[in-house]
This record gives sequence, structure tokens and C-alpha cells, in this order.
Amino acid sequence: MAEAKEVIGDDSINETTEKLSSAFLKEYVTPFSNAELTLTNLLRSQRIIIESVEQERSKLDESKASLRVQALANKVEFYQKKLSRLKMDMRNLQQKSANLKKRSRKLQNLKEQEALEKEEERLKEELLEKELIAKPLPTSK
Repeated sequence: MAEAKEVIGDDSINETTEKLSSAFLKEYVTPFSNAELTLTNLLRSQRIIIESVEQERSKLDESKASLRVQALANKVEFYQKKLSRLKMDMRNLQQKSANLKKRSRKLQNLKEQEALEKEEERLKEELLEKELIAKPLPTSK
């Protein structure tokens, strides 16, 4: 084997090593460079897609929030209308109550007046009856 080394020589080994290294690099560096470029492109595309998805997610969140606000606004409007109707009903009931109280006072006054008139009539009749009852004449002595 030592003879083989001498036959081949150091220059030949270096040259062969150089050629093998060069061929190896040509064979594998180019695909690895292409793979690195492809991976870089993939990573960039992935970042773009992630940003796009995050933007869409934030739009969706805003949309959901907007829908919740709209639903709350609809509830507020519904209860405001309900409150207005209740206030109107309360005013109507209050007015009816006031009218009934007024009517009640009026009827009570009429009954009291009728009772007074009946009492006066009864007193007049009593006086008339007393006047009509024969009174004994005073006796003269």
C-alpha cells in the first residue's frame, strides 16, 4: 500500500480530493441552496398568511362586537318603547283615578245634600204637624 501511495502521489490525492469535493458540493449544495430559498419563500408566505389570518380574526372579532352592540341597542330600544307604553298607561290610570275620585266626591256631595234636604223636609213636616194638632184653648177663669 505504501507503494500505491507513492505511485499515486500527494498531488494526485489532493487533486482527486479537490475533484471529489467539488463534485460533492455541486451535487448537494445546489439542491440545498434551492431548498433554503424555497424554505425562505415558504416562511415568508407563512408569515403573510398568518398576518392575513390575524387581520381576518380581528375583523371577525370587531364584527362580533358590532353585532353585540347592535343587539344591545335593539334591547334598549325595545325596553324604551315598553317604558313609554307603561308611562302612558300609568298616566291614563292616574287620570281615570282622578276622574273617579272627582265623581265620587260629587256623588257624595249630592247624597249629603239630598240627606240635608230630606232632613229639612222632615223637620218642616214635623212643625206642620205640630201646628195642625189641636191645641187646647186656654181656659179663662
